[in-house]
Amino acid sequence: MARWQFKRSHLLHVHPPIVISKCAPRDTKDAGRARIAGTVVLYVKITPDGRANFVKVTRSLGMGLDESAVEPVKQWRFRPGRKDGKPITVAITIEVRFRLDGRDRDEPCPAQMEDITV
Repeated sequence: MARWQFKRSHLLHVHPPIVISKCAPRDTKDAGRARIAGTVVLYVKITPDGRANFVKVTRSLGMGLDESAVEPVKQWRFRPGRKDGKPITVAITIEVRFRLDGRDRDEPCPAQMEDITV
């Protein structure tokens, strides 16, 4: 399950982005075998067109889970942040939680071409 947080800091009259479409990350086999669970924290810039333009891991879990958290967030769509009614780029923090029991999961993201083996 992913959770996001908007930090207003010094910006007044800024409305945060809102998630309108999201999908869940896929757990990695290595992390599952090692029974790794926890939260990957991402710093994300949401552009005026509602896409995650810049995604940086600020708290890592390793075992491939960082990459597994970043890729789906790049596919998410947002209603962009606004200032004075105009869409703007806004930085947010997104927490992507990996649980061993698999609960609280959204639909998984569609497989990327490199994930498909023939």
